[in-house]
Amino acid sequence: MNNKNPEILAPGGDFNSALHAFESGADAVYLGLQSYSARKRAKNFTLDDLRRLKTFCFENNKKIYVALNTLLKDDEIENIYPLLKQLEEIEVDAVIVQDLGLAYIIKENTNLVLHGSTQLAAHNIDGVIALKNMGFSRVVLSRELSLNEIDKIKKTIPEMELEVFIHGALCYGFSGLCLASSKLIGRSANRGECGQICRTWFNNSGKKEYCFSMNDLSLKENIIKLKEIGVESLKIEGRMKGPNYAASTSELYYKILNNKKYNEVLKRTEIDFNRSGQDIYLTNRERSGRINVQYPGHLGRVIGEIRESKNNTISVETDENIENRDGLMILSNIRGEEPYKFSANILEKTKGKYILKTPLPKNSQKTLYKISNHDKHLKEEKSTKFKPWKKDIELQITVKKESIIIIAAGSKFTYPIELERAKNPTDLNQLFKKVFYPGGETNYYFSSIVKSNFEQPFIPISKLKEIRNKFQEDFLKSIQNITNLEIEENVVIRSYLKNSNKLPFITRFKDVELNTQLKEDGNYLLPLAPVIFDSERYLLELKEFLEEHRNKKFIIGLNNIGHINFINQLNPKLSYYCDYGLFAINRYSRKYLSTLIPNLKWVTKWVEEDNILEYPPIFISRTCFKAQMDGCPTNCKKEFDFKVNQNGNKTVIVRDCITYTFNESTSK
Repeated sequence: MNNKNPEILAPGGDFNSALHAFESGADAVYLGLQSYSARKRAKNFTLDDLRRLKTFCFENNKKIYVALNTLLKDDEIENIYPLLKQLEEIEVDAVIVQDLGLAYIIKENTNLVLHGSTQLAAHNIDGVIALKNMGFSRVVLSRELSLNEIDKIKKTIPEMELEVFIHGALCYGFSGLCLASSKLIGRSANRGECGQICRTWFNNSGKKEYCFSMNDLSLKENIIKLKEIGVESLKIEGRMKGPNYAASTSELYYKILNNKKYNEVLKRTEIDFNRSGQDIYLTNRERSGRINVQYPGHLGRVIGEIRESKNNTISVETDENIENRDGLMILSNIRGEEPYKFSANILEKTKGKYILKTPLPKNSQKTLYKISNHDKHLKEEKSTKFKPWKKDIELQITVKKESIIIIAAGSKFTYPIELERAKNPTDLNQLFKKVFYPGGETNYYFSSIVKSNFEQPFIPISKLKEIRNKFQEDFLKSIQNITNLEIEENVVIRSYLKNSNKLPFITRFKDVELNTQLKEDGNYLLPLAPVIFDSERYLLELKEFLEEHRNKKFIIGLNNIGHINFINQLNPKLSYYCDYGLFAINRYSRKYLSTLIPNLKWVTKWVEEDNILEYPPIFISRTCFKAQMDGCPTNCKKEFDFKVNQNGNKTVIVRDCITYTFNESTSK
């Protein structure tokens, strides 16, 4: 059993959120910058803010992980080079990455630590092994895994750090594989612009329902099971939420890990933000109740029941405290109708009962929710309270009669100077420290070790300052240079291939009919499924299928990071293509994939840039649509088809408890 507490990792949507999370028990925060972040609508950080937060973290033994977790186009990935070096200078503890091209550049040109984003959809042993082999030290697992599956991954790859979501909002589809926002409204979740399609209503058999709006994740004491497994980091979702949420959730999990009472802080977390938090996938393999078809927003905390309504007042029975101006809410009995929200106006208060001045709308339910506290706003701290972080750089300085040579961070700089012998001895180390150490407008402190090949030199202060200024300019240029920038395309880019089958990839090899499979120059194409929880079984079935049809030729479509780990376990003569699930959006990612995949025939054009609306699915979900809408039937056949409508039909296909949603009918 593991006795070491895992890291509590909190969302840093802005400087105040990060600071209050730390003060409430978080060990680390993850945050985004004002570009290259999967949460563009969060306030995010300037580099100056980041440097100041680094000072706080250094003084308080805390960590910072910077999320660069979007897919980047060629021009963007080339413009990111100076930023990477600045992050290296600030000495952030890791960067969280989805784009494999960016990972390749970071690995080849920096000392930054790589964490694999949940956007990479790593959800099985093969995915984690593949990322480990690429140089990632940690992976943020997909939210959809069970406790047993996480345990199996940790036991198989103990050296890989695992980061697991424990609290916050859940997407309906797998992160990274969700194309709904991109295909339906032109805003890519993989580019930080998610339009939250899953939180909008659909027409389901004539009813207005939020068919894809997931309840929140809230593991509470289940995190102790993750601790026992050896999970290194417990992640709280919520960079779009504010300081109150970051603080209360950090405190909640700090208290649970340290065996302290947490009932009061749990109440605060629910009021800060809550959609009926559950353990969802961790222990709940498939039951109804994961989806709230009636309302997709913040529910807060249930605080009482409405017993009477008359004369524009309501009588509420409750054991909870209500104050004037607290935010309250009542849901409607009509599905899809907006709830009634109002500010508390207390007319009468007795033990267990309040009379509030407000009308009760028609068709209202009787349950009363509290969605905000009027007086629970945390103090705002200015980032300028903290000094910006400066990195210590050691300079090895050699003073010669005709030049001063400075070696810094592996680079050599030479500055000509004509020196004379000083009348009185000078302490060169003190002189250079006085002139160089502050670092001026740079982000460095320069400590120096000086040796002189010229006895008792006289160096005018004015001349030494000129050399310092020129050195600072030269040094900044040198550290922002990154090598290996030239990448030659060596793979063919193809548009996405439509399949005649209902699913455009293979989930069951027993169902494959070769006469329906696409062919390329006499080779059958076998696109693998992007979501495979039992990858050992799936790989075995693939091997058996290939052996059964050994007289045929195949090209295997790789559709998830884990498929790269299949290659060494298959016939070395097989050929491959990269399908959309490998995110090959830029030439750097395509180049990197070509070094990882032998016999690579082509790379699929990034599907969000293709004009295909029907394929691939806009959602792939481990939440069964059938079970959530109708309940899970006895002796379930695990194969269902549905239709919902929102600006056109959407086809919902359930196979083996996985739901695939398509923008238009895929029936042929």
